[in-house]
Amino acid sequence: MSSIADIVNAPSGSKWLKADLHVHTPASPDMADNWKSSSPEDLVAIAISKGLDIIAITDHNTAEWCDLVSEASNDTSLTVFPGVEITTPQGHVLAIFNAGTPSEKIEDLLIALEIPRAQFGSTNVSTTLGVSGVSDAIENHDGVAIAAHAEKPRGFLTMIPVDKEKSRVYSTPSLRAMEIVDPSLRERYQDGRLQGYSRRMTCIQSSDSWPDGASQHGLDGIGNRFTFLKMDDRSISGLKLALIDPDMRVRLETDHLVECEITIEGMWVTGGFLDDQLFSFSKNVTCLIGDTGAGKSAAIEMMRFCLDQQPNVEKIRQEVDHLLKDQLGTLNTVHVLVKKDGTSYLVERQWDDSPSAPTVMRVTEAGTYNVEGPIDMKLFFPIKAFSQSEIIEFARQPDVRLSLTDDLIDITTEELGIRNSVGVQR
Repeated sequence: MSSIADIVNAPSGSKWLKADLHVHTPASPDMADNWKSSSPEDLVAIAISKGLDIIAITDHNTAEWCDLVSEASNDTSLTVFPGVEITTPQGHVLAIFNAGTPSEKIEDLLIALEIPRAQFGSTNVSTTLGVSGVSDAIENHDGVAIAAHAEKPRGFLTMIPVDKEKSRVYSTPSLRAMEIVDPSLRERYQDGRLQGYSRRMTCIQSSDSWPDGASQHGLDGIGNRFTFLKMDDRSISGLKLALIDPDMRVRLETDHLVECEITIEGMWVTGGFLDDQLFSFSKNVTCLIGDTGAGKSAAIEMMRFCLDQQPNVEKIRQEVDHLLKDQLGTLNTVHVLVKKDGTSYLVERQWDDSPSAPTVMRVTEAGTYNVEGPIDMKLFFPIKAFSQSEIIEFARQPDVRLSLTDDLIDITTEELGIRNSVGVQR
């Protein structure tokens, strides 16, 4: 069970995190009166109760509460990005920084933007730079710039009347995303070409700590709007990676999150070339990297062998069997941990010249238990895997390439209909 535990407890790679990147505190003067006496601990508790994994503290022209909320989040599940909402003549811009960034660094940015320290926190003070200039300054201070509530009265799409200047803002590389309030506008604004602009810009949603029907910020509004971000590392680098790949890594609250129902969680081998090597896989994307002869192909072929889905082209099968015999030796075992419909299974198969069928065991907290009866692994846990030789062979045979395409089409319903029709005719 130790190998199973090692795989289950290994880092899981990228996963969907629920984020609200526009959160206000009592440091913003337009916070509703009934929330002005709230504590940083209150704010953290509300964010966690809303199921948030990440928040960004973005008060108006001040970083006063950034350190306080960060400290209150210690030893909790919540990650706090410190930041600030900066007022510009062309609309508000969110500046978001790495967790742990001290408020002094954010204040240095405000000073660089010629916002006087005496006016920190004021909603009436503004930098003289436009959205592009402020975004460049944020980037130069190691932050991420996001245009706040872009389509609303204090957003750049509304406040900039000249299309040429809007186009310049769209084309600013340091402006990583725009925040929209209405999710139905995403396609319209995310693809700038629809507006005559040259760039495709990521759209996100955040709450602005704005409760439904309210006229002021309130902590009860935290998480009312949010974005799912697929991230591995909860850092500014992870945030940037998500924002540059919206098709794969950004989902709005109205989107459906597709989770893999069948995954390979990991593998290990008892004996042979890869003896005691433990492979833990992400349920999203895993890449095996190594020098020639490191065992990458062997690992893939061992998984295919264990899951009883080896090549069916005779020439290639002979090559693969030779590889497995060389790498596994005699009577050594491949163990693959898979998950299907929320249940983990341990599949084991021992190598010899005439290997028996895989053994399948259900994994529970109490131990592992054999699954009774013969199991067709191609139906129980189907995989698509190809060796280098197979890919070359497929390239030579058009009919084989067509069969690969056909395999990706689910015609189960049609086949069932045909069977039923034949049954009726009989």
